[in-house]
Amino acid sequence: MIVDNHQETRALIRELIGGFAREILECAGGVEAAAHCADFQPDLVTMDLDMPLANGIETTRRVLVNNPDARVIVITQYNSVDVRAAAARAGACHFFAKDNLAGLTQYVERLLYRSEPSAS
Repeated sequence: MIVDNHQETRALIRELIGGFAREILECAGGVEAAAHCADFQPDLVTMDLDMPLANGIETTRRVLVNNPDARVIVITQYNSVDVRAAAARAGACHFFAKDNLAGLTQYVERLLYRSEPSAS
């Protein structure tokens, strides 16, 4: 699930990590994401923080209530210690600043495949 109120950012995130998903649901806001999360049951959620109606911190909490196994990665333009701490308290597993998404693809690959047994 990709949650961001900017279509261009959703398209960029889809381009970076879409190859890891069988299905992707894009949501333009937190209210929409929280409403769909129980039915969609995403393994991974990228979450913007600055959205109208429901911010990403609150939406992260709501998503994890409906789907506690989801891994939420915050992707935002606000890159401060306080924002990172608030995201972690809400349950986010990682944080990327929008101006530095260089490691997102590699992080998602490690996150999704680190628990799979290796082939022998």
